[in-house]
Amino acid sequence: HRRSDEKYKQCVEALSKLEIPPGYEVEIITVEGGKNRAAAYREGMIQSDAAYKLYLDENVCLLKKDFLREVAALFEADEPLGLLGLSGTRTMPLDGIGYTSTKRCGRLIFGSAQNEIIWSEQPEGKAAEVLTVDGYVMITRYDLPWREDLFHGDSFFAEAQSIEFKRKGYKVA
Repeated sequence: HRRSDEKYKQCVEALSKLEIPPGYEVEIITVEGGKNRAAAYREGMIQSDAAYKLYLDENVCLLKKDFLREVAALFEADEPLGLLGLSGTRTMPLDGIGYTSTKRCGRLIFGSAQNEIIWSEQPEGKAAEVLTVDGYVMITRYDLPWREDLFHGDSFFAEAQSIEFKRKGYKVA
């Protein structure tokens, strides 16, 4: 869901530096516009037949070179795992904003290592099961319809999609 050419360029450059696991290919699909992010992500989902789909906010640069290998290994080891993110929450606050939860987990760096946020430590290569993931990075194993009908802006799309995966019996981590 692209809004800034410079940020998009940085995002694609970071993606090009990731190691691609043997037997996998990477295809970048750019989706712009749409009535909301869920609609844009639905459009991208329809355009690809990939086994795993990575939905990435244009403001995110993935830094870990073996990120794709770790994602593939997590999915291959746990068939019910349907949706992965970099951060998320184990409980949802009453306001529905997962980011304000006191039960958050994951790791993000905002701007530089000095702005790193670690909500809870996790063993290397492991994923913690959560109620919802944040919308910064969402990786899916299964194609479920994006709930573009629920919200009219870019808020709550990640929470809604996480709940859809849970409703279908898949794990979210």
